[in-house]
Amino acid sequence: MIKRTEDNKANVDCSLERADSSLENNKLNIKKRIVKSVCFSVAVVLGLFAVVSVGDLLVGKLASEKLDLTVKQDGIYYFPEDYSTDINERLLYTVKERRVYLIDASRLGGYLTDDNPLTNSKVGVLFNSYFEALVNGDAVELDSLFTDSYFKSHVNPKRFTPQMVYDIKAEFYNSQSSEDGYIERYIVSFKIMENNGSFRADVGSDAAKPLVYEVQVGDSNARISAIYPVVSQ
Repeated sequence: MIKRTEDNKANVDCSLERADSSLENNKLNIKKRIVKSVCFSVAVVLGLFAVVSVGDLLVGKLASEKLDLTVKQDGIYYFPEDYSTDINERLLYTVKERRVYLIDASRLGGYLTDDNPLTNSKVGVLFNSYFEALVNGDAVELDSLFTDSYFKSHVNPKRFTPQMVYDIKAEFYNSQSSEDGYIERYIVSFKIMENNGSFRADVGSDAAKPLVYEVQVGDSNARISAIYPVVSQ
């Protein structure tokens, strides 16, 4: 009986030793997992800082360069610049849809014609004047439709031929308040027949490449404060 008791004690001691060993192993594994988790978290944070830093540099680089849509690109064919042609006599152009279709902040939409109330709205007057300036090849009138701050980060052509623009659409996207009233953003698309690049060289003839137009809406009028490419829609 005494021997059996001693054997039992030995077995109990052995079990305790195995339990202690298992506990130590568990503690060690837990510590390893914690260390791995901490290292992973630090790596993620450092990675985020790296991304933010690169993003800041990219934004800074873009902000330091003025947007100039008249820079001609390889792979796009440009028609010769002809300042003597009366585009209103070009039959192929006159049969196209040349009116401006506007969808404003209230989600009302329609062509800017004499019988449409949108035509007399601040934004309606702005976009009608903008595309009239393009059709007339009037660089001076065009410049008058922008805010002073616009020219700090954008380049407008000093001269361009009358533009055969058509399929014109300006659709409200979003808005925000500002010191001088509020900003409305519009997705604007239009095509240029026989594009020569004198006004816009980032797109070929008869192709639409939408842009975002930021419109500063004040008490008496609306002016364009920024234009930039559409990243996604």
